[in-house]
Amino acid sequence: METASSGPRDVTGTVVPTSPRRRPGRPARINRQMVVEAAAALDPDGVTIQAVADRLGVDRKAVSYHVSSREELLELVTAQTLAAELEHLALPEDDWREAVRVYARGVRQVLLHEASLSLLITRLPGVGVLVPADALVARLFDAGFDETSAGIALNLITRVVFTNAKDLLLAKRYRRHPTLSEVRSVLAGLPPDQLPHLRRILTNGVQEPFEVELEFLVAGLEHLLARGTGLDGRVDG
Repeated sequence: METASSGPRDVTGTVVPTSPRRRPGRPARINRQMVVEAAAALDPDGVTIQAVADRLGVDRKAVSYHVSSREELLELVTAQTLAAELEHLALPEDDWREAVRVYARGVRQVLLHEASLSLLITRLPGVGVLVPADALVARLFDAGFDETSAGIALNLITRVVFTNAKDLLLAKRYRRHPTLSEVRSVLAGLPPDQLPHLRRILTNGVQEPFEVELEFLVAGLEHLLARGTGLDGRVDG
């Protein structure tokens, strides 16, 4: 029997302590954060429950205990990535309009940077943007927006940002904008004198719309605030 004094020794002759061996078949101890970090280390297109289990050296069931699906894995990874990249996003305190612009541009930039993840998720994860989103809502409250109007504003801004980013990423991946390609395909099957105004737009080129959409949002929110839109959507006075 091997004792502490007769155990394995290093090159100096010092006894090297050994770790207790895991019983055969005993599952490795993992937690939800370990699962997320293992998934984040993989290429997003290759993220699966089995791939994460293989990386952690555990049975698939050990991973499934913490996450139920590939979609949930991707959502958790995306939320963590967004949180890390957006935690230092500083919003102006004295101008709610500029705060909206900085928030929208910042979230969009992260989505474009994390291209593969952004294309795989079906909605903008809430956890990843809670800190800057809360700061933005604070600016809206300070400006006079109520709870409902501030919530509507945040939802609209998030939708515009997410949709625009995904459209750009799809266009880059497939070398064509999905919506414009469909319109061109329909027009190609019609007589050249039909839908002339749409043809005119496409002929002259469609510019990247994000900044224009952002200014429409700001102007619309400014208009509603100035007119005193109530909680039920009615304009006061």
